[in-house]
Amino acid sequence: MTAANIKRLADILHCFYCVRYGTTTRSLSRYSRYSLRSFFRFLKTAHPWIAIRLSLLKTFVFQEGQHFIVAADEVVEGKSGKLSHGLSRFYSSIAGKPIPGVCFFGLSLIEVGQRCSYFIGAKQVVYNQQDQQRIAEQKAKRKAGKERAAQGTSIQKGRKKGSPNKARPDNNTASFRAFQSLWQETMRLLKQYLPLLQLTHLVADSAYSTLDYLKLANEQGLYLISRLASNAALYQLHQEPYGGKGRKRIYGSKWKLNEIDSAYLKNSRQDNAYRYSFYQFQAYSKSIPGIKLNIVVLKTIRLQDNKESNNVFFSNDLTAAADRIGVLNGDGLLRFAFSNRIRFSRC
Repeated sequence: MTAANIKRLADILHCFYCVRYGTTTRSLSRYSRYSLRSFFRFLKTAHPWIAIRLSLLKTFVFQEGQHFIVAADEVVEGKSGKLSHGLSRFYSSIAGKPIPGVCFFGLSLIEVGQRCSYFIGAKQVVYNQQDQQRIAEQKAKRKAGKERAAQGTSIQKGRKKGSPNKARPDNNTASFRAFQSLWQETMRLLKQYLPLLQLTHLVADSAYSTLDYLKLANEQGLYLISRLASNAALYQLHQEPYGGKGRKRIYGSKWKLNEIDSAYLKNSRQDNAYRYSFYQFQAYSKSIPGIKLNIVVLKTIRLQDNKESNNVFFSNDLTAAADRIGVLNGDGLLRFAFSNRIRFSRC
């Protein structure tokens, strides 16, 4: 970042506060001292944005002894046209369906004491030919399943007799590639710019509650906090003594989330419409095989008709208390974080 580029960046940031309507390079240039071509030349240059943000964080925010966690998620922006880089169809949680647009993976550092988020970096999710082929095969498989269901036929369940064991394939999806690249670069620069940073956990939603993301967090000495499906299959720890033959069992009986013993109740509260109960125990999940998990279940009962719903959170940090994994904030929304009402800044 030369002195001239710093001046251009300051001018662009000033223009962001002036634009009333859609933010584009053309609308920004109307309020700028520089031409539209100057904007293009500045944006075409590769700038070390993660290093720049960490330098700002170190200079104006960071104090030794502060506790930080990392939050990761994807953001989808609808986009028309055909020439934008990485343009494809991505699932939008706001629209509730896949939409044409661009997708970015973002990382933020959250300071736990002040409950404030600082955006660090983004990586665009781009589909390659293998991704497009895999998505097409999945669509064809779903279509064939619907046709079989309409005809009342079914295929043979289970593995075919005599078929050999197959190694678990590596995760090579576009989303995982983007996260892995962004994660490794960010962690490398964090050690360089903020070696005294106290970083303990990676927080992500249920889309990233897999063994691949947990391993990436463990490689950097971090724990993962995420969420499982409300009907997740959880298994108790096997308590029976070893019989002396075969491999030792680790999975016990299956947890019944609707019938959790009151001995595991950690906290409860009630308002005019709902009753909330926190349960905490250790269990195994076959979606994350071989890893003992710290499970927190929030059971919500609507007092009007006694209907129940479960929210299942987990972490591989076995020492974390229940209120540090699953938190109920004041407006009745459930979030996984370290304190109530953490304010996440938009990417």
